[in-house]
Amino acid sequence: MSKTNAVLIALSVAVLAFIAGYMVGNSASPPGTGPAITEEQVKELPTVAKGIESCPAKGANPAKVVVVEWTDFQ
Repeated sequence: MSKTNAVLIALSVAVLAFIAGYMVGNSASPPGTGPAITEEQVKELPTVAKGIESCPAKGANPAKVVVVEWTDFQ
């Protein structure tokens, strides 16, 4: 096998792999067809993390945005 043939085979395999990956990657469900959260479920979500009321804070109460950091060191 000549060097030119090896390069052409490698290039062909790369192109075919790219096309196959593109086809597989775009086979997902269209947007809006998956499971969605209902309005009732949104109303059940907590507006404030539990236990955050007694934590130190800066700024106006109630804040427009509350950032809660949760870390798990294992």
